[in-house]
Amino acid sequence: MSENLDITDINIVTQIISDIEGSEERARKTANFDAWEVYSGNVYPYVSKRISEVRPRSYQGYTISDISFSKVITDTKSKAYKEQPIRKIAGTKDETKNERLEAIYEEGDALRQLPFLDTVTNLHKHSLLWVNNLDDSEQYQFMTLQGYEYSVVRDKQTGELTAVILNYGNLDITVGARGDNRDANTATAVGGDGIDNLIAESQADSAAQSKVYAMWSKDNYVIAKVQTNTVDTLNGKAVEKSVTFVDQPKNPQMENVIHRLPFVFLSQEMAIDYPTLSPLKAQTITANQQLSELMTAANIQGVGQLMFKYPEKFEGKFNKITTGLLSAIKLPQSDNPEDKATDAEYISPSPDLMGMKDVTLSYIKQVLNEHGLKHTSAIGSEGQDFNSGLQMAIANSSVQDLIEMNQQTYVQVEREMFEIIKAWDIFRGNSVFKEDDKLDVVFKKPKVLISDAEVLANIEKRLALGLIEKWEALRILDPNLSEEDAREKSSTIMTANMDSVQQLMPMGPMNGK
Repeated sequence: MSENLDITDINIVTQIISDIEGSEERARKTANFDAWEVYSGNVYPYVSKRISEVRPRSYQGYTISDISFSKVITDTKSKAYKEQPIRKIAGTKDETKNERLEAIYEEGDALRQLPFLDTVTNLHKHSLLWVNNLDDSEQYQFMTLQGYEYSVVRDKQTGELTAVILNYGNLDITVGARGDNRDANTATAVGGDGIDNLIAESQADSAAQSKVYAMWSKDNYVIAKVQTNTVDTLNGKAVEKSVTFVDQPKNPQMENVIHRLPFVFLSQEMAIDYPTLSPLKAQTITANQQLSELMTAANIQGVGQLMFKYPEKFEGKFNKITTGLLSAIKLPQSDNPEDKATDAEYISPSPDLMGMKDVTLSYIKQVLNEHGLKHTSAIGSEGQDFNSGLQMAIANSSVQDLIEMNQQTYVQVEREMFEIIKAWDIFRGNSVFKEDDKLDVVFKKPKVLISDAEVLANIEKRLALGLIEKWEALRILDPNLSEEDAREKSSTIMTANMDSVQQLMPMGPMNGK
């Protein structure tokens, strides 16, 4: 267990804020925000910008592709919570505890935030879940935060989370401060309270004169205000920043009342720093750039140039000549045999569309494979168009192993959530949970797609050979049964069968016997 980071020390807070406002952290948050924009469907401005860079003289005539492959791939992998898992307090038959936990999940919107956590984690490779308890109503509020909405401090030796920092544009510290004023076409901040100055001020948004940081450590909760002033110096005007604590009338001691961080940080990599930036945004832009080239090439196939070769004295005789489908052009000819014949030639571009298509599809297949979507069908195989081939490949992708790996991780996430819930409940004085209560989380396993007759026949053979016990047979029929529940159900069935047999037996010896 790492020591508590003393965020009541203004010097430590100033250093943290300096790091947050540094170029590296701002670049990370900008990259995370752009990745979310591309995932959400705002692909056009990013693809258009890329094409304008590689085709600066002709980009305005391009047909822009804006398919969010990022969303397709991320959503295919983010199915850990397609069905909610079974949650029970371990080793207790007190349904009051399970009912209390279920009520907390429902009132705090956890059943919607956890699937969102799955999406955010698969997109950015890291995420943060906030388990908050509102002062006024004492209700829970769960919130999944994305990488551009927070900064974290982690122990350099263990990687343990030691502090979480959220940034707001003013003193109204609320979880609703997520508004974004970015221009939809340029993806840049256009207002004084854009997403960048909610967390770390963007270079494109320098209007904000102050920012407020909310910081949590294990034992403390502080609000720090950064004030920017312009001062006169011998070398002219200069910008000077000052950091001060904001008074908290309800919490003058700046105490974190539950004495543990109300956050669960999740990273898909083992490093103590943020995980490597996901390439999915860049890959989506590249794939759409290639598709834009392909679609533009297909468009220009129907556009060509009509070229005339004629003697100089016929200059100006062709101004009103027009051409169209199945049209004939009458060309005037010179009477002078020494003049070259008047001729017309229609020049049509012939791009190698099939070759361009193969390159694009090959790239997209490699991207799918890299992200674990190993497909069994070939994209763009004979008889398929591009869209049907892509859809079939994704539909046939086997991502169950990725989903199960995520589910194992989310079991630990929910157990940490439960520890925070216990801390809040104990602080509020209305806890039905005990300090040593633990949470069991069981994700439902998909059933094997074979007929019930085949399943029963397999079970019967294994029972006859003595390979399994009857309670194990019940778990084959229902993989979501725990061993304890299966044994109990098997015992109940045996007891019921014995009672039925005894009821069918005669009360005494038969006559004549």
